[in-house]
Amino acid sequence: MKVVKRRQPADFIRDPLSSDRIERIWQGLDTREYGLAKWRRSKQLAVALAVTACAAALVLFLFRKPPAPPAGAVAQRAGSVLEAPKLGEQLLLPDGSEVRLANAARARVLELSAREVRLRLERGWLTCDVEPRAERRFVVEVRDIEVSVKGTEFTVSLEANGSAVTVSVARGLVEVRDRTRLIASLEAGQRWSSAHPAEEPVAPARDGGNLELEPKPRAPVASAAAPSKPAESGPHELFERGAEARLQGRARDAANAFDLMRRRYPQDPRSGYAAFQLGRIRLDTLGDPRGAAEAFQFALARPGPGFFLEDAQARLVEAWARAKDARSCRQARAGYLAKYPGGAHSSRVVRQCDDL
Repeated sequence: MKVVKRRQPADFIRDPLSSDRIERIWQGLDTREYGLAKWRRSKQLAVALAVTACAAALVLFLFRKPPAPPAGAVAQRAGSVLEAPKLGEQLLLPDGSEVRLANAARARVLELSAREVRLRLERGWLTCDVEPRAERRFVVEVRDIEVSVKGTEFTVSLEANGSAVTVSVARGLVEVRDRTRLIASLEAGQRWSSAHPAEEPVAPARDGGNLELEPKPRAPVASAAAPSKPAESGPHELFERGAEARLQGRARDAANAFDLMRRRYPQDPRSGYAAFQLGRIRLDTLGDPRGAAEAFQFALARPGPGFFLEDAQARLVEAWARAKDARSCRQARAGYLAKYPGGAHSSRVVRQCDDL
């Protein structure tokens, strides 16, 4: 018979943990808990920093200032600010035109479209070299003056104190107008200023400004014994004579010069504009609406550079209305609205002729 040894309860009890071992266990638990808490705090800090950075970027995007393109860059959208860091550096526009700004000059792009490019000169001066395109206008605003072209090179400047605007033309033709009317049409070598030159005072100009050629050497004064030569009367001289007389308020002399120029040189590209100026003088000053209508019709038939055509068509309607010719007035009105349905004068033209 096999005898089984019986084990005592004490055989199944281990020695109790020592105090040193218990202390080490607690220290390990504390270390792991501290590391977990530290990791949680780091994660929360990272999330807070990311949210702050996103908020700052959003604020900068919403309130950012349109950047000034560097020299040679292209201003791609309206609202761009044009500033040249160095004198003479060129800025390009999407239509291929070049703009050169003086040092510290500043301009803003108001519109960039297939039909119109419009800049506003805010200080200093700029020179524009405009690609010829019949379908779009290129306009520079400065104060209450607009300078518009279709293809030319010209300079617009604003005095430091804002007292005077000057336009100089190097090539092509340029129109200068205020908010409501055409002031001058300039050719290469001509300059217009809103202030009269101090060294050569002239009578106040009715149309606001002084049209003059660039300074030329003065011809010597002929002696009393020398026979005087007859004044030249080519198309350029007659046109300039009319422009000078008109700006000095001599309406009848201006009308005679413009009328002679357009009749004697009907094929000259400026004959249509001379007739347009003649029509304005006859209608606004001389009280001859039928004569004005004839001049406006002549101008529309010989558009030349064509800057004045919409104005001429609108003034033709006004001339027939003043002449009390209802049939001609309605025909001219229909012609304007067909060509310029959303034109600058459409709201006024549409009301003409109704009371005749």
